[in-house]
Amino acid sequence: MQTCPAIAFQGVSFSYEERAPVLNDLSFTVEHGEMVALMGGNGSGKSTVAKLVDAMLMPSAGTVRVCGMDTQAKENLFCIRRACGLVFQNPDDQLVSTLVHDEVAFGPRNLGLPEEEVTERVEEALRAVGMQDARDADVNALSGGQQQRIAIAGALAMRPQILILDEATSMLDEASTREIILMLRRLHDAGMTLLLITHDETLACSADRILCLSEEDVPEARPLPQVHSKDVSGGEVPAVALEKVAFSYADGGPSVLTDFSLTVERGSFVAITGPNGCGKSTLLKLMNGLLQPQTGTVRINGVPLMDKTARNRARFQVGLAFQHPERQLFESTVYDDVAFGPRALGLEPTVVEERVRAALSDVGLPFTEIYRRNPFLLSGGQQRKVALAGILSLRTPIVALDEPCAGLDGQSKHELLELLCRLNEGGATIIMVTHDVRDAEALGCRLISL
Repeated sequence: MQTCPAIAFQGVSFSYEERAPVLNDLSFTVEHGEMVALMGGNGSGKSTVAKLVDAMLMPSAGTVRVCGMDTQAKENLFCIRRACGLVFQNPDDQLVSTLVHDEVAFGPRNLGLPEEEVTERVEEALRAVGMQDARDADVNALSGGQQQRIAIAGALAMRPQILILDEATSMLDEASTREIILMLRRLHDAGMTLLLITHDETLACSADRILCLSEEDVPEARPLPQVHSKDVSGGEVPAVALEKVAFSYADGGPSVLTDFSLTVERGSFVAITGPNGCGKSTLLKLMNGLLQPQTGTVRINGVPLMDKTARNRARFQVGLAFQHPERQLFESTVYDDVAFGPRALGLEPTVVEERVRAALSDVGLPFTEIYRRNPFLLSGGQQRKVALAGILSLRTPIVALDEPCAGLDGQSKHELLELLCRLNEGGATIIMVTHDVRDAEALGCRLISL
């Protein structure tokens, strides 16, 4: 019988870069065998809580104890990290191997376990997340949602006492989300302690109780905005046209898209849905010229992307916000990151600043509070907003977004969708990949299912 909580925060405060505290005098406990959901707005400190539990960060004040062990005592670090399995918001932050089997086996092998037991743990973990058929697959060829499952499997293979999931379902389609919730319930029934950091109300409601970092972080429910597209058709050249496109990531490998055709009219708002791994992200990269089809033709505003010059020009016609914002953040300050595109266009500094200020305002980030900050020290939701601001600052006629609402709290999601509707009403063509079919239907936009 455990006599101390699995997790105990007592008067915990924490700040980054000597700024105002992200957490201030936070106290809570999670008992052994509990499933607790932690909710809160973007930037409220949810991911920071996860890193404090796993002893990746140390509190500025107060104490964090895991299974009774103080995280600030160096002699406890190994035992704490063995007791905790942490799955980050972005699976790229923890995937280290090329093959799925090796990725899931990485932790158990580092414990020095016999290879027979390693194999047993890998198979068990892959079955738990429904990825047993992908054990020999290339991790980098998987979709974002599939990578997220592999990251969860890697944590489960360590057989932790406490599993901490940071937005574990944010990149998953509805079917995959249901499977993960069932998996978590099985783990809970078996006695595992679970801390679920999430904006997903369905996932949160499956927990024993919900902790919220502040009452203000939970917005009132309100209907989503409505799309009022001004489609330009009737002989006009479409914004995007794909004709009999085929694409695979490896010679002789399985095709992600086969004989695929699609037309997107200028000024339309299109939502592309489908299960994880069906080619949604690939489709956007083909439109942006980052990928080239093996067969077929991609045209942007009537221009075929047949050579490098045409594909480079396409990137100033199709602004692409990636599924994982970290992949397009690279400067040391938010200002420089958002300003990179306008500067590449050769705009005057005053015009660059005007665009940066406008783009940050559009995504709901206050310029004076954010522009000097390091984007890599922001929360996942804030990073997503900065990445989108960098695209908006280019003012491209076509805006393509890959899961733009993933990792956003309810208020931020509503504001983002309102922004996309305004851009669309102003004449921009919006192409949005999303796994949330209900949101897409509520928007009233054109729905394409792969």
